[in-house]
Parts: sequence; C-alpha cells; structure tokens
Amino acid sequence: MQAKITKQDSSARAEQPKHDHTDKQSKSNEVFDSRKIEAKDIVPSLLLNRIESNYQTASFQALKKDILHAGGNVQPIKVRPTAGGKYEIVFGHRRHRACADLNLPVLAIVENLTDVQLWEQMERENRLRKNLSPFEQGMHYKLALDKTLFESIRRMAEAIGGDPGNIAKMLGLANLPQQVIEAFEKTSDIQVNWATPLKWALERDRDGMITRAENIATSRKTGNASVEKMSPKSVLAALVGSDYKNAANDSQLEIFSSNGQKRAVIKPGKGGTWRIDLSGPGLNLHVLEDKIKKILESS
Repeated sequence: MQAKITKQDSSARAEQPKHDHTDKQSKSNEVFDSRKIEAKDIVPSLLLNRIESNYQTASFQALKKDILHAGGNVQPIKVRPTAGGKYEIVFGHRRHRACADLNLPVLAIVENLTDVQLWEQMERENRLRKNLSPFEQGMHYKLALDKTLFESIRRMAEAIGGDPGNIAKMLGLANLPQQVIEAFEKTSDIQVNWATPLKWALERDRDGMITRAENIATSRKTGNASVEKMSPKSVLAALVGSDYKNAANDSQLEIFSSNGQKRAVIKPGKGGTWRIDLSGPGLNLHVLEDKIKKILESS
C-alpha cells in the first residue's frame, strides 16, 4: 500500500445540534451567513494532512453524486480569508473537493480565525463525526505540535478536552516509519491500541521490523495470495512477533526506596496496559500524578 499524503482532508460537516457521522447532504434548520465561492478560490488547510486515497472511495463518490443531484453542497463548508483573495478551509475538504471535481461553486461560511482557532474547530468537527482514522488523527496532532500551536501534549489535551494518553498513542502511529505504515493495506486498518506493541518492536529490533514490513508490502504488490488474505491483526502479529506477548507476560519492575523498602511494582495488564502497585506511607498523589504525566508526555 502506498500511503500517499496530500494536504487535503476529509470533510467535517458544519456545526449542527446533532452529528450523524455521515457526509450525506441534508438541510439544516440553523441560519448561516454563507455565500457561494468559486472552488478555485478555496485552498486546503495546511493544518491537516489527508490521504489522497480517501478521495477514491465509494463514500466519496456517493457524496459527489449527492452534490451533483442537489446542484451544489447543501451544507456549507467553513473557510477563513487569506492573502490574495483566497480562502483556507477550516472544515469541509471533501465537499470542496467534490464541488471542484464537478466544476460547481462552493457554499461556504466565512470567519476570521487564528491558526489555533482553526485547528481546534477542525479537530472538534472531525472528532465528533469520527471522520479520521487513528493514524490520520495522529497526523493532525503531529502537525499542530510541529507548528507549535501547543507547547505540549498536555496543553493540547486541555484545549480540546482529550485524553493525553490517547493523543500520545495516535502520535505514536503518526511517527511510525513509512515502511511499517505501508505494510498495512490501508492506514485506516491501524488501530490506536497497536501503538504500544509497534513502538516496543521498533525499539527492540528496528531494522528487523522494517525488513518484515518491506517484505509484506512487496509481497502484496506482487499479488502474493497469502499476504493478500492477511487481516490487519495478522499484519500486526507478523511485524511485532511473538516475543512481545512473552515480554509483556514476563516483564515486571520493582522500585525500592533508598533504605531498601519496596515502594512500587509495575507490571503489565491486559490490552497493552500497565498496572502500578504502590505501598508505604506518605504518598502525595498530586505530585505522583504530575510526575507520571511528565513521563508520558516525554515518551
């Protein structure tokens, strides 16, 4: 699989009281200050990468057909003005792309937004609609951190009301080597909870894992029947190997104080989680929470 990335993403629908998680055209009872804008005058946002293959799916073709039948997008997209009389998409990339392909003007709401405001609105729409895969969501978070919209994962999580642990996992997916990503038939196959075993395998034997990933991708391209039948979980297992499960079962870390007393035991739990058992008097849970958060943010 060639995971070609383009700075265009899937549409997030305009703000409505309810979200039905579809791109289906429907009328809204809300009143929008919207206008028709030529598709050529609207540019994709630089704050969200989107995989080009998403514009070749059956759902996108259905969206185009719906827009063609309606004579345009019924639900407006949102844009912000930029230099040179152009507009940058806040959300609605799929609708814009469909209108551009059909040579139709785009119904759009125009609002002046900062980079952070644009990113937050885009993130909220995509998250509520479950519009992005974990990998694409990770790319979204990575771009925001790379562009220093937020100083840390924790600050980002506070801004969007997200869980820092989940954000860190999705960032882990976005930071996977391209060879590993291409071992999967589709990036949408990669699950958020796979970030932990994939990271473990890379740290243990990066070269070996990349070689296995390249072999899987090459075999799929050449029509190897056994590889073509591999499920996403089978690909994960082939990349990580059986040692991960064995290591998870056997691993246990004991922490002792300066006077030799055992104060904590860290052991693996189910589904890639870890359990921390603490003992002894005088534990400051607030200090402990801060220290754990710092460790997670730096990992």
